[in-house]
Amino acid sequence: MIKWIPTQESISDNEIAQAEKQIGVKLPEDFIAFYKHHEAPANDHVFIDVNGEPCDLDGFYSLHLMVDEVQALLEEEANLKNIGIIVPFAYDTIGSQYCFFYAKGKKEPEGVYFLHTDQSLSEIWVGNHIKQSLWIGKTFREFLNRLYVRDDF
Repeated sequence: MIKWIPTQESISDNEIAQAEKQIGVKLPEDFIAFYKHHEAPANDHVFIDVNGEPCDLDGFYSLHLMVDEVQALLEEEANLKNIGIIVPFAYDTIGSQYCFFYAKGKKEPEGVYFLHTDQSLSEIWVGNHIKQSLWIGKTFREFLNRLYVRDDF
């Protein structure tokens, strides 16, 4: 069972609203409910399978860093705004990211996907959609439910 480190400082609805305004989308309610109370996994070796490969979860971005990451992705890929918004919300030990993807004009994310640190944004697309092999789940809750602790280290 995964145990979580409680958030050290409470996060207000106003802080979340400000971050949402900066990134241009509303974060999923299941994510906000979890994020207000949890900072990172307390367990060592928390993983999720991505395309059959185990990938670790190290922690969640602060709201400030989440906004910075969205802006960095938009700067890296000028055409991204024509496709949608990518919102990195968590990371692994090597800097890969767990992200929400909002297709252009959509108010809800299509789901959660994995952006490997070695992948450029141009490598994740098939047309205007993210490659199926990178998808983890349709909701943040599904993402959480797929996490597991590896004891074989």
